[in-house]
Amino acid sequence: MALNSLTLRNHKISPELLWLSIGVGMCVLPHTLHIPPWSSLIFFGLLLFRLLLNEKTVRKYFVTMLFFRLAIGGIIFTGVFVTYGTMVGRDAGVTLLVLLGGMKLLEIKAERDYFISVYIGFLLILTNFFYLQTLPVSLYMGVAVLVLIASLVSFNDRGHAFNLKGRLKAATALYIYALPLMLIMFLLFPRVSGPLWGLPKDAQSGISGIDDEMIPGSISELILSDAVAFRVEFNGPVPDKSKLYWRGPVLWYTDGFKWVPDIPKQPDLTINYASQALSYTVTLEPTDKNWLFSLDIPNEAAQGSKLTHDLQLRTRRSVINRTRYELTSFVDYEMHSNNPEELENALQLPGRYHPRTIALANSWRNEGLSDRAIVQRALNHFNQEPFFYTLTPPIFINDNIDEFMFESRQGFCEHYAAAFTILMRAAGIPTRVVTGYQGGTINPVGEYLIVYQRDAHAWTEIWLGEDGGWVRIDPTSAVSPSRVTEGIQSALPDSLINVPPGIFNNGFSRGLWENMNNTFDAINNRWNQWVLGYDRNRQRFFFSQLGFGRLGRDELMIGLIIMLLISLGIISYSMFRQTEIKSDKAKSWYEKFKRRLSNIGISTYEHEGPIDLAERASKQRKDLADSINEICQAYVDVRYKGKLETLGVLEQKIKSFKPKKRSSQF
Repeated sequence: MALNSLTLRNHKISPELLWLSIGVGMCVLPHTLHIPPWSSLIFFGLLLFRLLLNEKTVRKYFVTMLFFRLAIGGIIFTGVFVTYGTMVGRDAGVTLLVLLGGMKLLEIKAERDYFISVYIGFLLILTNFFYLQTLPVSLYMGVAVLVLIASLVSFNDRGHAFNLKGRLKAATALYIYALPLMLIMFLLFPRVSGPLWGLPKDAQSGISGIDDEMIPGSISELILSDAVAFRVEFNGPVPDKSKLYWRGPVLWYTDGFKWVPDIPKQPDLTINYASQALSYTVTLEPTDKNWLFSLDIPNEAAQGSKLTHDLQLRTRRSVINRTRYELTSFVDYEMHSNNPEELENALQLPGRYHPRTIALANSWRNEGLSDRAIVQRALNHFNQEPFFYTLTPPIFINDNIDEFMFESRQGFCEHYAAAFTILMRAAGIPTRVVTGYQGGTINPVGEYLIVYQRDAHAWTEIWLGEDGGWVRIDPTSAVSPSRVTEGIQSALPDSLINVPPGIFNNGFSRGLWENMNNTFDAINNRWNQWVLGYDRNRQRFFFSQLGFGRLGRDELMIGLIIMLLISLGIISYSMFRQTEIKSDKAKSWYEKFKRRLSNIGISTYEHEGPIDLAERASKQRKDLADSINEICQAYVDVRYKGKLETLGVLEQKIKSFKPKKRSSQF
């Protein structure tokens, strides 16, 4: 059905209201995933009610409608406050805007009301990007913008000269005219170091990832997440998975249950690098935390961060936007501490906790074993005793380390890292827990590494004296070597790594599915890098590649103004040129119309305008009066009023205007 109008039970819905309702409805539809169900029901109920509402009914029951709107408004404000406990913030604000947008549809009576509803639709499009900024969402919102523009075209098409195709064609033309201006603004508008506006705190409420504390089950919960933690582009070959340890928070202290970090200090280390440097670029997803992840170990801090005494990369502000940074790391090294206090902190044990585990470590020390021998003894203990690597260990009631070591013997990486650290400290070997990610998945389409939340991991670093320094020990590898050498996928069922159940064992279907996922992720990654990640550095890089060198803010503003003026000139010329061409076409058809009038004996004059001609010709041929008046009026609309959309109407009417000459004139 063409969207010129819609009839429901003898009630005709105007095309402009129909287009507006579809456009605003499209803007709200993605929000139904984020706002409460009751608010979605109210909005779409109001939208449907407005479509069914007759203008005469609105005027007749004006007072009743006023009280109805006041009642609905009271329900809306009360519902939002009860749901969120506030009227501000991202979620509460978006919900309120959606509902008030539905209320505004009920008030549409004048031109101003219509335009306000359209502007609310554009604002709702913007708020969708508070939740997702992916390419599919952007494309969908582009379609919603097109529909809203088409609603404006429909509203201004008072004569209903456009059909569905005509409205979409006119809206698309306006869309295309705006694209160059949008592109120029995007490329040249000076970038600031942060976002143009800050989102409220609840904008990051759904973010999950590595935390700065570790408790039993905290990391294994992330394994259930298929979200991307970060992506890495190497400037050379990707190291083996066994060397891909992505360093995050380092934990020093425990109360017997929870592990927490030390206060960040200036580095006091001596590091000898035993491998070639690896250069790479990390694109980190928002975490709402103030640290970055690096391949173990970085030789210097990334821009906007600092390196702490335990080689964490800390930022001044929380990472609330997708962040891109470059690093250089070494995977083989010797790391020596020059701070005795640091080694003392790495021996801290909680009082009255883990007595059996501490007794086991003391027995190894009493055997006269060296530090290295004790380390190997502990790893052999995990390997040879019936320990199991599992995502669902039993719940520990009293002492989580002793119950894990001597009763359940079932745990995830955080259980093995914590237990190993207690064993080493009890034996007098300084040890600390390192959390982060291990491994990653190569995307062969984009040729980069994807590190998922499911790659979250915990390991340890032990101090082996002045000769050995700090050495990485991953106790999980003693229980599940494939976790380190092949990645978490080898230790997880297919159902946890985003593989549809129907293709678990079908090699072709599974390969096709993975290829589609890789292709989509590669496209989305480019979108993230060059659109969402187009910051000041990217802008400078882009113009330096064009040979402009380093452009300052003033140069960018001058260039922006010049390019906008040039583009507006080109667009204006194109539009006026199109008007001129269509006016010439209208004149050509009008001349054909006058020749047909001459053929039936009605004289035409060059000095005579179309209105005068219509009046005179209608008197001479009253039987053709309607056709003559319609043609002349259509010509006036195109030629003098600029209503180019009426050109098709003019052509059609003149084509069908084939009068016959009368045998006798009166």
